[in-house]
Amino acid sequence: MEQPSRPIAIVLSIVTFVIILSGNANAAQTIATENVGVTREIMVEETIKTIEEPTTEMTEATTVATTVEDTVKATTVATTTSTTVETTTATTVATTKAETVEETVDQSWDGPVLNRINGTVKGPSGKETYYNLNMSKVVSIMRGLGYEDYEYWVREDGVKMFGPYVMCAANLKIRPKGSIVETSLGTAIVCDTGSFAKTNPYQLDIAVSW
Repeated sequence: MEQPSRPIAIVLSIVTFVIILSGNANAAQTIATENVGVTREIMVEETIKTIEEPTTEMTEATTVATTVEDTVKATTVATTTSTTVETTTATTVATTKAETVEETVDQSWDGPVLNRINGTVKGPSGKETYYNLNMSKVVSIMRGLGYEDYEYWVREDGVKMFGPYVMCAANLKIRPKGSIVETSLGTAIVCDTGSFAKTNPYQLDIAVSW
């Protein structure tokens, strides 16, 4: 076979080199395109991950905040309701006591009044006498019966008082402790008893400091 001339051989070599370069360029472009695609997918995944993570955290935070807010609201409502009930109950009890005292104290007595000179009188509820003893045990017993808020004190005229009431002794079978009765010295509460109850079951013995 006849060999091509040198100039022709050079041209063929150049054409072959160009074809090779063209092929390499296409391969490089393909590789670059693939790399760009991979890089783009990684970037998209990272972007989605970045967006999802704060969204999850924000959702959790919102849920916690809502739960706390609901708990605070529920606690506030429960506390307010409890306080309202307690206040209403206390007001009702106080009003009832005040009305009871007012009803009994307002009753007037225009008969003889028990004093150290008149040691025995006939009062609005029957025979009245007086006695002067230490009332600490009597007061302790009455408080144990539920009269914790009743203060023991001595009135200016020497009458011993338990809360707003005159302290007196009576026949407990007829007038149990805590009974409210009228006396010549004012409205009294039965706190004690004595031997007199056997002979005169309706007699009242009033506690004084005389």
